[in-house]
Amino acid sequence: MADMRRARAKDGIRWSRNRLSGHLWTIGPALLTSIRAPHAPPGRPFQTSLPDPALGKVRLSGILSEVEGSDTLVLIVHGLSGNALSPYCTYAARAAARAGFSSLRLSMRGADFSGEDIFHGGTTEDLRAALSAPEIARYRRILLLGYSVGGHIVLRAAIDEVDPRVQLVFDSTLPLIWDQSDLRGKTPRGDEFLDDAARYGTQSGIAFTLHDVGHGGIMIVYNSRLPKMDEPRVEMIQRNLPNLLSFGHYFHEWFMKSVVDKGFPSRLKGAPLSSREQGVLRMVARGLTTDDIACKLEISERTVRFHLDAVRTKLGAANRQEAVAKGIQLGFVSPHM
Repeated sequence: MADMRRARAKDGIRWSRNRLSGHLWTIGPALLTSIRAPHAPPGRPFQTSLPDPALGKVRLSGILSEVEGSDTLVLIVHGLSGNALSPYCTYAARAAARAGFSSLRLSMRGADFSGEDIFHGGTTEDLRAALSAPEIARYRRILLLGYSVGGHIVLRAAIDEVDPRVQLVFDSTLPLIWDQSDLRGKTPRGDEFLDDAARYGTQSGIAFTLHDVGHGGIMIVYNSRLPKMDEPRVEMIQRNLPNLLSFGHYFHEWFMKSVVDKGFPSRLKGAPLSSREQGVLRMVARGLTTDDIACKLEISERTVRFHLDAVRTKLGAANRQEAVAKGIQLGFVSPHM
């Protein structure tokens, strides 16, 4: 009887521990941060706004922490029920400062209780507006970091190409095995991108991020012409993942030391602009958007972005604004447009 009572007591303790562990993981971090809030890097209030077709002017706010001499900004996007003051955003800003990067902890629309709209995961316009603010113009590289719903938003922002300076998207460091069926149908621009990729023979693949000492983070991608990853192929890839990850590290190390560290410039840098590229640049200088230019020239938005990428590369510009400024200096664009 004694043994049975001890066994029942152990079962009861095990049952209670299993039932409570999930709740503790849910409330534990919040309790700890309320007792001991994370130390935030120095920052100042950030404010901007954007037009909304239904609500008019929508305000955005955040906290901008700038590191002197940094040309890289980490845009940190919170999750559901969070905002720029959420502890995990503070931890991210502190990690960015340690790495020598500036950061912007952005409160998505309504997350700061301003009241004009409510935060939702269906738009990337908030990120576009924040990155267009004058305070952010000086940064040459943008890294996006999102938590929970914010992770989905930054991934969509990368597909929508909200800013040409966006270099990396951090949502997960796990290898992503994907095909057309995984990504198609989510956004029109995403489908357009997949169509272009398919025309060049990219219909599935594997992608993962890695980080090195001197150059931050990068993404390694293996591409395939196969439109569908069936179960046997996925299992084969999973068996070979250690080799694929190792090869990615070795290739990156070789490429950085053999090409990037030696400063080999792009073959396009300094090349003359074509007449079409000059025309697109003049339209940008007049304030036309990618959509406007595509309609005016009767070409796809993707083709417009291709021309703009070529313009930035040839002029050595980090973004559209710098390309226009250099175009004025070189006489491609009239300063009185």
